[in-house]
Amino acid sequence: MSELKKYGEVATCLVSETDKAYFGATAVLSHSVLKQMARSPAACKAYKNKPPDPTPAMLRSSALHCHLLTPKLFPFRFIEKTWDARTKEGKAKRDEVEKSDLIALDSDSYAEVLQASTNVTCHKIAEKLVKDAVYREASVYWNRPVPSSSGDMIPCKGKIDGLTKVGDRLVLWDLKWLSKARPDQVERAVIDQSIHTQLAWYAEGLAFNGRKPDDCCLVVVEADAPFEVYVYRLKPDAIQHGHQTNNIRVEAYAGCLSAGSWPGGIEEIIDIGLPKWAGAGEGI
Repeated sequence: MSELKKYGEVATCLVSETDKAYFGATAVLSHSVLKQMARSPAACKAYKNKPPDPTPAMLRSSALHCHLLTPKLFPFRFIEKTWDARTKEGKAKRDEVEKSDLIALDSDSYAEVLQASTNVTCHKIAEKLVKDAVYREASVYWNRPVPSSSGDMIPCKGKIDGLTKVGDRLVLWDLKWLSKARPDQVERAVIDQSIHTQLAWYAEGLAFNGRKPDDCCLVVVEADAPFEVYVYRLKPDAIQHGHQTNNIRVEAYAGCLSAGSWPGGIEEIIDIGLPKWAGAGEGI
């Protein structure tokens, strides 16, 4: 039996926001792990074994997702840091929070999350996508064929922000808090952050569950005040590019999994020069 077949399978399904098993299903391939193959197999393996700790920006983004998509859970997951740890009472409160499952945000970040969430609900299109969503913060599971194999499957998962019926179209959408939110800046972010492959990954999982989306959209909040909101729809060729890229990455991932080898770096000398933008004499 090949290692791919030993890798197992999952029940193809779409689970509501109460899915507590998602993050514990580490043997199931997620897009977060797969996109590390763009760096190297070694980086992918390292990420899979030990994902990095969340940065303050990531925590703020998670808080926005929670406040907007699962508001009833927000008070049980996040708290504003209002105490002064220099005082006896403040130290006690800090210790209490650290022993709990709560994530403390400083007052500025907490206020920014609330304002950004309000801005989304005040945006006519974004508000409709969120309010009318058939699924929010839902987990999708499926078994993905390895492109060049004869029957090998890899169990996969994704965590979608929302799926909304708009007229006769099913819209998959993802909430993003980006440093820059103008069209050309978001196009760059789509490539730099592999957002098109993420949406293609989710769309594939939904299709396996009989809910193939007609459109893939981004609800973008600009990271700095006044936290302006934009809704972008990715063109079909962008999603198709995402599918093709995912196929290449899955193929490479499957090869590493089967061989039990996760190489990194390049074992040869690489000649380099100066970047193309560095003209002769610049910087002198």
